[in-house]
Amino acid sequence: DPRNKFGGTIFRFPFRYRSSKISKNIFTQEKVQSIFDTVKEDSSKLLLFLNNVKKMSFYYSDGSSFIKDFEINVSCRQLSCNINGSIITKISIATTVGSGNSEVEEWLTASNSKKLQLSQNEWKDGTASVSIKTKPEDQTKFSTVSVAGECFCFLP
Repeated sequence: DPRNKFGGTIFRFPFRYRSSKISKNIFTQEKVQSIFDTVKEDSSKLLLFLNNVKKMSFYYSDGSSFIKDFEINVSCRQLSCNINGSIITKISIATTVGSGNSEVEEWLTASNSKKLQLSQNEWKDGTASVSIKTKPEDQTKFSTVSVAGECFCFLP
């Protein structure tokens, strides 16, 4: 309803069920479900390096109403260590499917900001980050999780 205020950003994806002048790409219910399943599977990694996005909700319409399929929430806690200018952050990402229980993943992220030289007289702020999935043992100690084939490094 356009009269209600929404404190966020809404993306509406026009998954077409027949071709048009705009697009010949047709999305069957199975194809859309496959896209949602892929996003659910990778949901914890979607928000890992997006500093300003803290929550994403995915809905579908049954024709008369909108039904929440799943939601991703991020919470961050900066740890009190600063190693060689890097800031260490604990990131918790909770994925909730439907109205069920949340599955939580925890990550440690190290970020370092520097001035990057673009040309002889031009500089720009840049931040590089790297993350690793962890298993929390207590509030002061973490052990890493074996990560098969996944390593994330975000460069400016």
